[in-house]
Amino acid sequence: AVAFNVEGANTNFMATKAFIERESPDLVMLCETTARWSEELSVLKQGWKYHFRAESMDIELYSRHPIVRTQLFAYGPIRGFVAAQIQVDRS
Repeated sequence: AVAFNVEGANTNFMATKAFIERESPDLVMLCETTARWSEELSVLKQGWKYHFRAESMDIELYSRHPIVRTQLFAYGPIRGFVAAQIQVDRS
């Protein structure tokens, strides 16, 4: 898994995509993904076909495995985290 804060005002989209593609994790979690970040990263859906976006928290998950359940935990109007259940086929 890879998880990090893209820092919404940052515009280093290409380097972020390249890092994720190079590391090739099963799960990617990104914080502070503004609408622009979401648009720029949408190409990741080709390799990580399961996607969830918590719009109110600017958090995105990309997964190679089905995301079967998510739950948002808010701490105030804009802070919080996402809990996700991922279904991994072990066969």
